[in-house]
Amino acid sequence: MLDLKYYQTIVIWGFGREGAATFGYLKSIGFGGTLLIADASRSNIPDDIDPAAFEFLDDKDLTSAPLDWTRTLIVKTPGLSLYDPRLSDLWNRGARFTSQTNLWFQVRDPSSHVIAITGTKGKSTTAKALAHMLSRMGEDVILAGNIGKPVLSYADKSPKYFVVELSSYQIADLKFSPDRLIFLNLKSEHIPWHKTLQNYRRDKLRVAFIDPLVRIHANREDKVLPYELANAPNLKWFGGQDEFHGEGQKVFDGKQCVGEVKSLLGEHNAQNISGALSVLPELGIDPALALATLDDFEPLPHRLQRVLEKDGYVYIDDTIATTPEATLNALAAFPDQDVVLILGGTDRLQDYEMLAEALVNRPRIKRFHLITDNGPRIEACFAPHAELIAKTHFYPVFSEAVYEARDYLPNGGVVLLSPAAPRGSEFHSLEERGLTFQRLVREKWGNA
Repeated sequence: MLDLKYYQTIVIWGFGREGAATFGYLKSIGFGGTLLIADASRSNIPDDIDPAAFEFLDDKDLTSAPLDWTRTLIVKTPGLSLYDPRLSDLWNRGARFTSQTNLWFQVRDPSSHVIAITGTKGKSTTAKALAHMLSRMGEDVILAGNIGKPVLSYADKSPKYFVVELSSYQIADLKFSPDRLIFLNLKSEHIPWHKTLQNYRRDKLRVAFIDPLVRIHANREDKVLPYELANAPNLKWFGGQDEFHGEGQKVFDGKQCVGEVKSLLGEHNAQNISGALSVLPELGIDPALALATLDDFEPLPHRLQRVLEKDGYVYIDDTIATTPEATLNALAAFPDQDVVLILGGTDRLQDYEMLAEALVNRPRIKRFHLITDNGPRIEACFAPHAELIAKTHFYPVFSEAVYEARDYLPNGGVVLLSPAAPRGSEFHSLEERGLTFQRLVREKWGNA
């Protein structure tokens, strides 16, 4: 347990959402030492924060700062890789590190039941859906973490349930365990941050082994989890035919149909929701009644989001699909419709050879529109498959990839942005890519 009074200086390294939550918490408890904010730009700090309440340092100068590192605690932003050599340098000089997630776990009210949700894909939607169901069933619940507000924003709150989404960045240095963990899947993602796929998997899985008392609900149908969690104590599976699992849009508990997921497209969403439902009987909540509350659930944006449906065409924004597996899940939601698929973005060493193999013999996919930055690499992975490469074209400009999609769907169908890659250099964020797609679609066809 960290004794914050021991430290002369606390450095908030990176002033995003979590940095702001950390700053607010430290001021609320009256931390008496020096608060130092290290960031790429002072302009990232809101104007309503008293400049007299902290010192500022450009983060590139942090390692040369004249601090007593043995009395310095660094609260690191999740965006800064745990494998950044500057961290090991400062550790060797006596500095210690933590995160706002660790600080919250240390001070949170133990009477609240913490349900954490993680996985390579689907965790935000599942976390929001679980919080929605708990709330609609009359429970006192707060949704936080990687979705919503940072958990430390709720240091003074003690609801019956916290539903907390945890990313691999937040788990990699996590020292505390939730009461209950829903583990959806484990694919390949965030390799630049974790450096290797092995590191990514190890960092993600460690949350299941911090405390042997944590109740784990894990997806039996994932290719990795059954092997990695085989010896985990206190484990309950979902996804198998004898357990909570999804089939199409329906969710079953064994052979008994619990209900239908009406507000979310794709069998993968039904499977993820089955993971959330697997928790409820142990909390004394009827899964069928809870699932029915999702009928008016509002999906998160950019996740198989229906942008426009007109004249036999459907335009789907699934820009959040940054892995090949997520793209395949998106395609599975449209098995009986012709599709033009927009692919590409920042390269994170994703396995596009696997994607190519999975896309062979799919005649309903009429065209692959590849975009920057890694469109050429995807094209190279498609090249050994004559069927795929004949339908593939690279578009250096995103708008052209969108505007020409309908030309290859003469009888109507789906224009699907599900890029199997992060944002790409044309955009500043995933959200900007999705919003740009939505704007282009509505301007071109919304009023036609």
